[in-house]
Amino acid sequence: MLTNRVLLVDRAKTLGDIFCEPFPGTTWLLPLDFPLEGYSDLSEEAAESYANVTLRNNTGPASEHRFVYITLDHGASAANRLAYCDDHRQFLHRVQWVVLRTDCYIAPSLFLNPAYQEELHRMFPRKDAVFYVISRYLLHPTNDVWGMVTRFYDSYLKNADETLGIQIRVLDEDTPPQNILDQILACTSQEHLLPGVVVAGAGGVPPPLQTRARTKAVLVTGLSGWHHDRIREMYWQSATADGEVVSVHQPSHEEFQEFFLAMHDMKALAEMYLLSMTDAIVTSGWSTFGYVGSGLGGLTPYLMMRPVHRKLPDTRCKRAMSMEPCAQGPAYFECTRREYNHGRSFSPACPGSCPGSASSGERANNASLGLN
Repeated sequence: MLTNRVLLVDRAKTLGDIFCEPFPGTTWLLPLDFPLEGYSDLSEEAAESYANVTLRNNTGPASEHRFVYITLDHGASAANRLAYCDDHRQFLHRVQWVVLRTDCYIAPSLFLNPAYQEELHRMFPRKDAVFYVISRYLLHPTNDVWGMVTRFYDSYLKNADETLGIQIRVLDEDTPPQNILDQILACTSQEHLLPGVVVAGAGGVPPPLQTRARTKAVLVTGLSGWHHDRIREMYWQSATADGEVVSVHQPSHEEFQEFFLAMHDMKALAEMYLLSMTDAIVTSGWSTFGYVGSGLGGLTPYLMMRPVHRKLPDTRCKRAMSMEPCAQGPAYFECTRREYNHGRSFSPACPGSCPGSASSGERANNASLGLN
């Protein structure tokens, strides 16, 4: 709507297994006979990449460019980020096809372009609800995925007085699991999200039994089942200090992240929706999985700070500013510069939600195209 383009989405290998078509009677999927071949193999080194077009100052008549390729991944170069700038809009409007690839949530960056602000304000009076609104309109899980969501929710979460989601993403594999567990427990204690326990032999006295104790169901998501097992054992082996009954549940633990496997992706999406249904949520910093889960539910998450050199930060977690997923690098736009280093990339402006580097296979799954 901002650029008068039609958005077409690469169907990849598993899109049809996880999402339904959002628009009745039509499709937003790229046609199977789309004439632009090899678009999923494009990279920043391609002659048609926006970085190369910009560096060559080759932004003249659109007839010279059948298409341009823009990558706005979390580590995108300065030249690619020029696509956000106001004085580059006219060139992009003249190009017939724009192939866009990203592994990040980039909508907040559009608000920095003065030309878009008025229209964006009309569409989204609340800037912190953009993802929440768009996801409700466009993202509709398939019946198979929704069945996984409802069956788990009805079995383990529905009848609890309160629910808590804990999303765990370990990006530094050398980080000891116990360090992550300590961070989770410190965060949930600090923010009064989980009750403490009475340690046997430490002189603590369990609270008297109640006829109707308050219940809390904890949903844990992550590739490993280790953290779930430790938290569950803690509340099984020890009584809570306030008499609350805590149950801990994890839908799956796949151990490794896979690509192009339908059931793997279906489980991941189902767990994101389950996280969105909790009353409060704790997520790992730099995790798209986490910010999608909180964004779908309109939840302002508690972000666990990412360990540095295997050492946990002094601040175990902090409340995010809003329910809107964090943008990557908007403060680093340099729209007035005319010379750019092709290889230069930027650090994320927000340390809480930027994902790790995507593999080439993952990047191929994130391509989309626009037709003017």
